[in-house]
Amino acid sequence: MSKSNDAWRPPEFVSREQCIKDTEEVLGMPDISIKSTEDIFRIHVLGMDWDIGMVVHEPVDVHKISTGSDSKKIGFFLLHGGSSDFKGIERHAKLLASKYGFRVVAGTFPGRFYFPDPSRDWPDDTIHADGTVRTPIWKQGELITPDEYDVVKDPTKRNRYGTRTLARAKPETNFWNRMAAWPAAFEAGMIEACRRHFPEKEFSVYGQGHSTGGPFICMLSQRIPNMAGVCATEHSPFGYLCSDRDV
Repeated sequence: MSKSNDAWRPPEFVSREQCIKDTEEVLGMPDISIKSTEDIFRIHVLGMDWDIGMVVHEPVDVHKISTGSDSKKIGFFLLHGGSSDFKGIERHAKLLASKYGFRVVAGTFPGRFYFPDPSRDWPDDTIHADGTVRTPIWKQGELITPDEYDVVKDPTKRNRYGTRTLARAKPETNFWNRMAAWPAAFEAGMIEACRRHFPEKEFSVYGQGHSTGGPFICMLSQRIPNMAGVCATEHSPFGYLCSDRDV
């Protein structure tokens, strides 16, 4: 058997008992002192300004950031799921930083970072008592007002999500333009985040996206030159792959 065939391969099945044992082993590792820092920056994409917010977790002594087999420092870029923000992955980010000594960026989709309050907690519910709905904040100080959208009920995926309440942008409004440009701003913002915190010559980056964040990480793995791998725990592929029963 050749040496290449002797390389480690993941098991086809991991028992519950093994998961518990591995979890207890990791949680029992000594803690590394870490610091957490917000990073808010602005990018200009498709004629509009976009504010991007995220949180960086790393060892207090940045000289102790762990290195990999390629002798580069290890960076993790994490993305949350479809209905969350950086807080949805905060526990995982702090675990990677405090137990393994990695620099970890907990990203937030453009529009999801709540700039108005230092707690970053969104107020109220997503559907308000007066019939209006929560809308993204793509730029500090700029709000999407109710006259820019219609509230619609979408039953097309009722078996999975129930009837969804959505804001449908009215043509030629700021909301309309923002929604059209949002994917480009997302791509540019996440690339810029990695450039800021994971210099190409210094870091190898590993990406992980929970649920909806998974397809974005797959896309970013083709955009970020020093992304060395994708860690696919609770990861989702692109939506059309999930919808195709033959895949």
